[in-house]
Amino acid sequence: MSSEDFKIAVIGAGPVGLFFALELLKRGIIVDVFEEHSRIGVPKHCAGVVSIGGLNKLCFSDGKYVLNKVRGALIHSPSGKYSLKVARRDFQAYILDREAFDQNLYYEATSRGVRVFLNSFVKDVTKTNRKTWRIAVGKGSTREYDLIVDAEGASLRIARSLGVRVPKDARLPAIQFELKGIQDIDEDFVEVFLGNRWAHGFFAWLVPLCSTEARVGLASYTRPRIMLDYLLHKHPLMRNRVKRAKIKEVNAGLVIVSGPAWRFFGDGYIMVGDAAGHVKPTTGGGIVFGMLGAKVAAEVIQEALKSGDFSRAVLKKYSELWERNYGGEFKAMKMARRIFTRLDDSKLESLIKALSREDFLEVIEKFGDMDFQRSVISRILLSPRFLFSLLKAFLA
Repeated sequence: MSSEDFKIAVIGAGPVGLFFALELLKRGIIVDVFEEHSRIGVPKHCAGVVSIGGLNKLCFSDGKYVLNKVRGALIHSPSGKYSLKVARRDFQAYILDREAFDQNLYYEATSRGVRVFLNSFVKDVTKTNRKTWRIAVGKGSTREYDLIVDAEGASLRIARSLGVRVPKDARLPAIQFELKGIQDIDEDFVEVFLGNRWAHGFFAWLVPLCSTEARVGLASYTRPRIMLDYLLHKHPLMRNRVKRAKIKEVNAGLVIVSGPAWRFFGDGYIMVGDAAGHVKPTTGGGIVFGMLGAKVAAEVIQEALKSGDFSRAVLKKYSELWERNYGGEFKAMKMARRIFTRLDDSKLESLIKALSREDFLEVIEKFGDMDFQRSVISRILLSPRFLFSLLKAFLA
């Protein structure tokens, strides 16, 4: 059957939703994309750290949306006494201007024929007697589609309309300040601040934009705004550096930390990106895996269109292919997150001290990958020295 015989709606014009629409367009399939905001790329919902290798896999180049490049990370223990420095000679990640990055995708999509409806809040989706979907847009307007693609991000409001059950602990509230006037920034390194004292259940970050400006934020199960203020004023590696800093911008949102802990397909719908849980449980980064998953989804939909069958049995292939390609990576990352979340601050302190040893750093620098983390995680977790260090930390 022709793709013109079926109508597909994508809910959400974030980077994954737009990338997905472009992937379908390559296959001769035009979709409608609905975006609740009047402007693409705002509000901002992430720190903008994306691996260069991941974007290369997706055929992105170094564009005007790149604000900075970093070679690695400084991971600080809860007390700030120990720091794990992971570095390489070559740049490993871009720091993105997310608004510019998203708008670049938007202009490419619309110039090639994708229909994007801005300021179009989708209030609800319901099944009709004809087994199509009726979506309620704005004030009283409704449209019907054969397939719904949920690319709404971490809010998961539409997911609930689709009947998807999301675990309560799948998301964390997050907040981020863009600060100017910070002292002692190393532009080559992202900084990570561990410890439940600073960020309950996750971590805090400093992402350098230039020598005096950075994005500083955290995700936490409890009181993220209060905890960020506490971090800035009390952390021994932060407080003196931000005394004269000014807040340029404040952004808040939700971070998926569970990975895909729910079924991301069903009769007449699929989910992509954050909505599907295709977010790294270790870091909360979702652009690369969200787009890789969108490529898989586009392939499955192309096949489904040939028969005109969007049933759960047919769309299940999306989940199967995703699991085959990326499931092992996510299992390793979830295991690493479970271990770290069970460590209190004193145990984290001991562990970072142990990982700072030269032999562990060599493993991390040789096998580490920002996106595909299974190799380095398995090598560290199966290392007798690591297991001994972990045991010491638990017994400390």
